[in-house]
Amino acid sequence: MEEKSDIVDATDDDRISKLPEPILHHILSFLHAKDAARMSTLSKVLDSAWNSLPYLNFGDKLFSKSKDIPRLLRAVDQALANRKKHKISIQKFSLWLPHYHELCYVSSWINMLIACNVKELKLRVNRPVYEGVLDYNSLTEAIFDAKTLNVLSLDGFNIEMPSDDGMIKFTSLRELHLSDVFLDEQFLKALCTSSCNLEDFSLQDFDGLASFQVAETSLPKLKRVNLKNCPSVFQLVDIASINIEDLKISTIDGNLKVVKITACKALKTLHLNEVAVTDKWLEDLFSSLPNLEILGLLGCEALKMMKITSDELKQLTVFYCSNLISVELDTPNLMKFHYSYDALSTFRLKASVLLEATLYLDPHKLTTLNGSQSSQNFLLTLIIPSLLNYCVTVTRYVP
Repeated sequence: MEEKSDIVDATDDDRISKLPEPILHHILSFLHAKDAARMSTLSKVLDSAWNSLPYLNFGDKLFSKSKDIPRLLRAVDQALANRKKHKISIQKFSLWLPHYHELCYVSSWINMLIACNVKELKLRVNRPVYEGVLDYNSLTEAIFDAKTLNVLSLDGFNIEMPSDDGMIKFTSLRELHLSDVFLDEQFLKALCTSSCNLEDFSLQDFDGLASFQVAETSLPKLKRVNLKNCPSVFQLVDIASINIEDLKISTIDGNLKVVKITACKALKTLHLNEVAVTDKWLEDLFSSLPNLEILGLLGCEALKMMKITSDELKQLTVFYCSNLISVELDTPNLMKFHYSYDALSTFRLKASVLLEATLYLDPHKLTTLNGSQSSQNFLLTLIIPSLLNYCVTVTRYVP
């Protein structure tokens, strides 16, 4: 320690150490915790800045590459214990633990983080294999008492309701991102009741839920929802949040058949991937959602005849809707149109004069229609005349 201080206070060229501590914190916040700790050995000032640093990003490779896991676990433990002892509020904590055997440390860390009034927590723990079956990690109930949390990201956990009062105290939570988790409708209901400030909710690769339902009076500030890779048992999405602006839904096998979102009057962006969208559902959608500007449909195989009338729609993407045979667009303000897959029997378009259209055509997919119309005729007699006044790019599909 004495050698370090002799080296440090030495030089007048050490301009970094002369910076105010908040600026040093800002600089160190861009580094992984391991690099920030190394940098702290350069001077007493940097050492002090590291020990009070409210941003701890241990990254996603630190533990996976290390040959001395116990030492790293002790280092994380010490860093958190030190901040708890000195009552240092933690703004952000991020860590990926590939070894689920050390789960006992995670519970202790969460308790210390809550004591440090953590604002943003990102935690991923690889799932264990039990008797040949991939299982989920247990999550300490203390997490539900984190009243100061603004952002929470969890990966690899079984999310169960607190056993005592069944209450979730996420009163400050604005963003919730859950991936590779198990949860049920009870948790979702409790979340809707308690998280009145939630704006962004993403759920990916999950089990346990058969439906996703948000009532009109729940989550009043909710603006973005992303349901990714919904499982086969997932059958219903019913969202009535009046302030939601961005909704993305994708399924694993296209089993999701009921999507109720007509109460979302503020919705501007909608992306559906392998969802059973019907002709009638799509036509009714635009009469219910007058502010919809961006629509993306991918792999919606139930769709056969697309008929859209909208003054607000600005961007439309239709990829791999393999049973689609007819497209009629009365969209005077449409600026971008992307289409890919097979030829159509009907194509009519009214759009902005500034429209940019891109057609991704796979020669192997452009089959004969009605035994008479070739893929070449599809382009010459349907697409080209309809897009004659617009900027069009026709490109060969590359898988």
